Amino acid sequence: MSKAFTELIEKRQQKQQQRDSQMRWIGVGLVALLIIVLAVTFLREDPATAPVNVNAATIETLCTLPEVGPELAKRIIAARPFAQPNDLLKVKGIGPATLAKIQPRLRFTKD
Repeated sequence: MSKAFTELIEKRQQKQQQRDSQMRWIGVGLVALLIIVLAVTFLREDPATAPVNVNAATIETLCTLPEVGPELAKRIIAARPFAQPNDLLKVKGIGPATLAKIQPRLRFTKD
């Protein structure tokens, strides 16, 4: 084989090695992206089970609590602040049964 032909083959091999290396890095990046997307999807808190700060929550967030609709959420907001779960019994529409259902998700910080 001639020297020029050998050099041409070596250059093509080097280019192929560079492409292979780039493809490996693209593959690693795609796998990392997939892991991030899956982690965000599966580790995100479910709004139906996430803790709710009754002193700072919006109407929409309060409505994720069992048996709490928009009107009751408005009454909760109007009666703020609350220091403890039993304070919610002062809100019209919240009795002991409703309080028992929502209490595991309640938080009472002042944000």
